[in-house]
Amino acid sequence: MRLLLWITRVVLSLWITAIFFHSPGVNDYYKADFPDMIYGRAHHPFVTRALFPWIVRCVVECTPSSVRQGIEENALTSRFLSTRYVAEDLQWRPQYLYEYLVAFFLIAACLVGFSIILERLWRVLYRPEDPYAVLVSTIGLLGLPPCFKYYSYLYDFPSLFLYSLCLYLLARRSWIWYFFIFTLSCISRETAILLVSVFALYFKACQRQEYRLYWGFLALQTLIWGIVRAAVMWAFRSNPGHTLELHLTDWNLKLLTTPYSIETAVVWLLFVTLVIDEYHSKPWLLRVAAVILIPLLVLCFFFGLIDELRAYYEVYTAVLLLGSFSFLRLVGHRIETVAPKSASSVSSIRSAG
Repeated sequence: MRLLLWITRVVLSLWITAIFFHSPGVNDYYKADFPDMIYGRAHHPFVTRALFPWIVRCVVECTPSSVRQGIEENALTSRFLSTRYVAEDLQWRPQYLYEYLVAFFLIAACLVGFSIILERLWRVLYRPEDPYAVLVSTIGLLGLPPCFKYYSYLYDFPSLFLYSLCLYLLARRSWIWYFFIFTLSCISRETAILLVSVFALYFKACQRQEYRLYWGFLALQTLIWGIVRAAVMWAFRSNPGHTLELHLTDWNLKLLTTPYSIETAVVWLLFVTLVIDEYHSKPWLLRVAAVILIPLLVLCFFFGLIDELRAYYEVYTAVLLLGSFSFLRLVGHRIETVAPKSASSVSSIRSAG
């Protein structure tokens, strides 16, 4: 069964990555074009989300030239590049074939990792564990393609994986690993700063008895984020573009004053109902992580596209696990929360989760 699970997880991840590369695709937006992202020529703010492009570039540069040349000059490669699907639909550029392949499989690996984290988070937060942990981790993958709409950004799934991993490490209080992954998350995307708020709210009951540890950890996370983002901004200071793109008047106001369908209203109503149903019976960590939707909405209202669901990946894990709890109970399965259900029940920062 574990082997079957791994096969399913890998196949789904490869399939979703293929969807991601095809539609909307990684070459459609000139400010975050694939080669420009990989080689640091993209516009601000996209170029500053630098972790995944840097990893791809490192893999490419560390690959022996003979191996890369063998792949690029292979007869099968030529046939692959000449197909209509690759040349017209994917719009892959032949000179960057190896970079595309490396990025494709690394993104699929991030999706596999994300599925594993979903399973482990369920095992930390809920009982019974099986088969629900596996089921939710699979649904978590299948729920990603509906979030694709306008553009595919290379940093989306690495950021989703790292952010979810930080939530898991926070729940387990694995602080050395947490700060390491948090640092990587800051390099990947600036919204990692939201984890500081998650930490502050989740452990707010501990600030009296562990005053120095609480404020020290808050300060350390803020300092890491500030140093990392300043360094990344300085490294790409000569790139075109602005730190933030304003989309309030050119898109969001128009969208908010456009009628919506009854189907859309019903779907969102059911979705919200599942999330808030029996809210106080659900893990405090997930409820705190879901509250981050409020600042995300504010940021997207001014600087993003509010109907682009990929912009809300930071709350995807929390919302999925909150909604799954209610759905499973609704269809007759007895699911219990074993993690803290309120701020007062989070008794210590130091203790193991």
